[in-house]
Amino acid sequence: MYMIFGAILILAFVAFAALAWRNLKLALVLLCGLTPTYLVRFTVGPVPSTMLEGFLVIAIGVFIIQHHSVIFSTARGLQKYFTAFRMTNRGIGALSLFQKLYTAPYIPPLARGGNTLIIPLLFIALASVAAVIIAPDQLSALGIWKAYYIEPFLFGLMIWTLFERENYRNAFLVLAASGLVVALFAIIQVLFHVGIPDAWATENRATSFFPYPNAVGLLLAPMVSWMVVNGRWNMEDGKSPELRLPRTIFHFPFSIFLFIIAIGLAKTEAALVAIPAALYLVVMITPMISRRKKILATSGVVIATTLIFAFFPNIALKLTLQDSSGLVRRAQWSETLHLLADHPYLGVGLNGYPTALVPYHDATTYEIFQYPHNVLLNVWSELGIFGFIGFIGLIGYCIGFAWQHREDSWTLACFAALLTMLIHGLVDVPFMKNDLAIVSVLFFVGMIRKKKKA
Repeated sequence: MYMIFGAILILAFVAFAALAWRNLKLALVLLCGLTPTYLVRFTVGPVPSTMLEGFLVIAIGVFIIQHHSVIFSTARGLQKYFTAFRMTNRGIGALSLFQKLYTAPYIPPLARGGNTLIIPLLFIALASVAAVIIAPDQLSALGIWKAYYIEPFLFGLMIWTLFERENYRNAFLVLAASGLVVALFAIIQVLFHVGIPDAWATENRATSFFPYPNAVGLLLAPMVSWMVVNGRWNMEDGKSPELRLPRTIFHFPFSIFLFIIAIGLAKTEAALVAIPAALYLVVMITPMISRRKKILATSGVVIATTLIFAFFPNIALKLTLQDSSGLVRRAQWSETLHLLADHPYLGVGLNGYPTALVPYHDATTYEIFQYPHNVLLNVWSELGIFGFIGFIGLIGYCIGFAWQHREDSWTLACFAALLTMLIHGLVDVPFMKNDLAIVSVLFFVGMIRKKKKA
C-alpha cells in the first residue's frame, strides 16, 4: 500500500515538475487550486512534509533555475538597502534609522508597493526567526516556519515576478474551482450523512475534506467576498465579471450560493458574519456606490441587528459570545492575556502556545487548543511584540492601499477577501494554515500588484 502511495506521489511530482519547467506560470496557476493537497502528508526521512509543499518546492526550484537573475538582483538590492544605513562614527539612533528606511531612494522588488510595506515585512521576518530560536520544540517550529512563512513568501515572490493580469484571473478561477469541489463535498456529506468525522457526526457538521468544520468557512468565506465584489461592480458597468467566467457551474451567483450553503452546513457562524461585515465596509469606502445606497445599506444593517437581538436570542448570544463556544473563547483569551503578561516581548515561539499555556489554564472543562483563536493574540503569542507590530503595520498598509485604489473593483475584491479573513480571525485562526497561507498571499499580492500589469 505504501509503495502504491509513494508511486502515485512520485508520478504527481514528476508531472508537475515537467509542467513547471515548460510553463511555470501555468504551474503556479494550477497550484492555487491544489492548496487542499496539504492534507496528503508523508515523511522524507525524519522530516514531515505534504503534497502541497512538494509542489511548492518543485516550483521554487524551477523558479531559481530559470529566473536566478531575479534572486540575485533582489539580494543585491537588499544589500544596497541596508548598506545605506551602516553605522557611522557618530552612530545612528533607532528613530533616525526608521526615518531613513521610510525615505530610502531604493526600494527592493518586494516592496514596490511602497516604502511603508518593507517595515512590517521585516518585523515579521525577524520575529519569525526569533520565534524559531526560542521555541520549545525547534524541529516542529522549523516545520511551521517553512510552511507558514518561508514557502508563502517565496510563492509571493514568484507570482509577483511572473504573473500578469491574465495570470491572476486564471489563478482565481482555479481557486474558485477548487472551492467549488470543497463546497460540493461538504453538501454531499450532510445530505447523505457520509464522510463526517466522528467528532462532528453527532452535530452533522460538514467538514468536506478537512478534519474540522471551521476549515470550510476559513477557505470559502474570502472567496465569496471576492466574487461578490468583483462580479458585482463589473456587471454593474455592463461588463462580464472580471474572470469572464462562462455561464456554467463556475458562474459567480451559482458558486456563491453553493459556497454559502457549504459554510452554513459546516455551521461556521463566524464566516457567515465576516462576509457581510467585510462587504459592508467595502461598500462604505468606495465612491462607486452612491450615498443613497450607502445610507440604505447602513439602515439595513441597523434594522437587521435590531431584529436579531429582539427576535432571535440564540443568534444574539452567538454574536455577543455568550453561547458555549463564545464562553470558551473568552476564557481562552483571558488565559492568553495572562500568558502574554509574562512573555510580552518575545512571546512563546512557534508552536509553543499549547505548552506555555499549561500553567495558566484554569478553565479545565475544555482542552488547550493549538492557538488562542484570535488572530491578534495568535501573532503576539507566537511572534512576540515585534511580530505583532509588523502584523498591525501590514493591516494598516492594506487599508491604506485599498483606500487609495477604492475606485478599482479588483483591488476592492482582494481587499474584501483579506478583510473577511481578518474579521473571521477575531474568533478563529486564519492565515496560520498551510492552504490559507498561500491563499492569503495570493489575495495580498494580487491586490497590490494588479495595477502594474493591467
